Amino acid sequence: MKHFFIFWLVLTIPCFSQAQNTWFGNGAGQQGIEVTHFGEFTGQLSSSTSSYTSAYFGHETGRRHNTGFANTYFGSLVSSWGADGGYQNTFIGAFSASSTANNNANGVQNTFFGAVSGNNSRQNSLNTYLGIQTGISHNSTYTNNHNTIVGNQSNTSSVLAVNRMNNTWIGYDAGQGNGGSGNVFLGYNAGQGSTGSNQLFIENSSASTPLIYGNFASNAMGINTQQLTDGGTAYTLSINGKMRANEVKVYTGWADYVFEKDYRLRSLRQVKRYIQRHKHLPDVPSAREVKRKGIFVGETQATLLRKIEELTLYMLAAHNTTQQLKIEAKQLKEGVVQLQKRLAQLQTKSQ
Repeated sequence: MKHFFIFWLVLTIPCFSQAQNTWFGNGAGQQGIEVTHFGEFTGQLSSSTSSYTSAYFGHETGRRHNTGFANTYFGSLVSSWGADGGYQNTFIGAFSASSTANNNANGVQNTFFGAVSGNNSRQNSLNTYLGIQTGISHNSTYTNNHNTIVGNQSNTSSVLAVNRMNNTWIGYDAGQGNGGSGNVFLGYNAGQGSTGSNQLFIENSSASTPLIYGNFASNAMGINTQQLTDGGTAYTLSINGKMRANEVKVYTGWADYVFEKDYRLRSLRQVKRYIQRHKHLPDVPSAREVKRKGIFVGETQATLLRKIEELTLYMLAAHNTTQQLKIEAKQLKEGVVQLQKRLAQLQTKSQ
C-alpha cells in the first residue's frame, strides 16, 4: 500500500522535465532551454525556445516570456506580461517588473526587490530597485540605466524620462516625479516634484527648501536654501540662517603693503573732509551698502587691518612731530636759561 501511494503521488504531481527544462505546477510553461518554471501558470503562454537558463518561481511569473537569458524571478505575477525578458535580471516581489506590456524588454542585469518594483520598465539596465512600488510608472518607451532606488514608492513617476542614468533615490517617495540624471535624493519625500539633473536633496519632507541641497555640476551646496548664486556670483556654500563655529580660517590678501614706501597715505585733512561728506571712513562700505550687499569676511578683515595700519602710520607721524617739538622745546628752554644768565650778569655789572 505504501509503495502504491508513492507511485500515485509521483504520477499526479505536475512536475515535468523536457529539453533540460523543469516545470512544476498547474499550467506551468514547457518552452525554453534549461528553464525552471515553478508555480501555477509560470511561463504558461511562452511559445518560444529562445528563453533559456532562467528560473521562474511563483504564480503566473514570467507567464508570457518568449526570450531571455539567466533571469531569476521570484513572486506572484513577476514580469508576467511582456514577451521579452532581457538577461541576468533578478526580480523579487509580487508584480515586480510587471505591466500590461513591454515589461523589462531587453533589460540587462537589473535587481528589483519589492512588490510592484520596476513596474512598466522597459530596456532598463544595471538598475537596483529596493522597496514596494520603487521606480514604477516609467514610460514604457524609454530606457533608464545605472539607477539605485531604495524605499517604498521611491521615484514613483509617470514623467516621460528619457535615458535617466546614474541616479540614487533612498527614502519613501524620494525623487518622485523627477526625470533627470545624476541625482541623489536621500530621505522621506526628499526632492519630490523636483526637476533637472545633477542635484542633491537631503530632507525628510517634500519641502522645496531642503535641509541640504547640492548641485554636482557646479560643485555647490546650500543649507536651508537652493539659492547658490548672488548677483551673478556663484558660491560653493550658501547658508540661509545663522551659523556658529569654534574657528573659521580664511585665506585672503592682507594689508602689509600699507608699510611700503610707495603707499599713498591720505592726509588727515583729506580723511576729515571724506568723513564729513560720506559719514564713514574711506574704503569702508557704508551701512546701507552692507545691508544691501553684505560683506566678504576676509576682505573686510583686511580692510579693517589696513585702517589700523594707516592709523599706526598717523600715530608714528604724530610721534615724530611730538619728538621734534620736544627737541625744539628743550632748545628753547636752554636758550631761555642762557638769556636769563646773561640778563643776571648785566644787572650785576650795572649796579
